[in-house]
Amino acid sequence: MKMMFFKKKWVDDQTEWTWVKETGNEAAPDWPTNVELDSKYSECKDYAKCNSDHEGDKNWLEFNAATDMADTKFEIGMLFTDCKVFRAAVREHSILQKRDVVFIRNKALKLKVVCGDLDCEWMIYDSKMQHKNTLQVKTYVGEHTCTQLWENLTVKSTWISKKYVETLKTNPHWPISSFKKTVEKDYNTWVSRQQVYRAKDKALKLIEALSMNNIQEFGIIVKN
Repeated sequence: MKMMFFKKKWVDDQTEWTWVKETGNEAAPDWPTNVELDSKYSECKDYAKCNSDHEGDKNWLEFNAATDMADTKFEIGMLFTDCKVFRAAVREHSILQKRDVVFIRNKALKLKVVCGDLDCEWMIYDSKMQHKNTLQVKTYVGEHTCTQLWENLTVKSTWISKKYVETLKTNPHWPISSFKKTVEKDYNTWVSRQQVYRAKDKALKLIEALSMNNIQEFGIIVKN
């Protein structure tokens, strides 16, 4: 199995670190070059151009972040409110599928994601609709041909902290070893002790911040 080599690049506080292809003097990129809108998998080689006059004619399926994250399914034409929701959906999907994915284009209005395995053709391309601020899936190859991973680079400490913040609220002294075993059992993926330690620290800081906000708001109410 051929794997890509990447360097870390900061995206935002939602995605933590993403992985981007190292650039050098190579003549051509290592990933397939036909994963843009002119992909052989797309029904239209220039989707945006061919559909610009008809984008509003169809009731496209809209991704609901509140209900669809637990079982994310993508399809051509699916709508996303913004890039953060799309990134989160891709991350959830890849973790549940036990695959590593790579954002090779990661801008607010254009995002392209491929599988971390060079031999796998899975990819998704999302970009802004014309005359609207909504993002839309323009190209999607939804079947992985690679094997599932036990160690998934998509799993980050920030993601873990958000998944277990409620548990840590009631059990702030949860041992790291027990926390680690729970994450691995719940999501069938390996995580390091350092990841779990950072996740616990982030979750406890978030709990403390929320508690302070509640105290301040309560004080304002009492004072008034």
